[in-house]
Amino acid sequence: MIIAIVAAASVVGYLLGRLQPWSALDVWAENEVRFYGPWTRGNKVQQATVLVARCLTHPRHSWRSLWKGH
Repeated sequence: MIIAIVAAASVVGYLLGRLQPWSALDVWAENEVRFYGPWTRGNKVQQATVLVARCLTHPRHSWRSLWKGH
């Protein structure tokens, strides 16, 4: 049982390192915000998704932007 858990954890760790989902989320949110993608014309759920993703990947920048009004 322990061998199966270790093997599964190794596969998951490998896939997370290989696919880099955090980096992909960062690039996607950055592009949506920077280039004013369809999210600006979308509904509230799309806008909230992009803003939450942006705040998760760049919390300091998002906080500064919030207070500067940019």
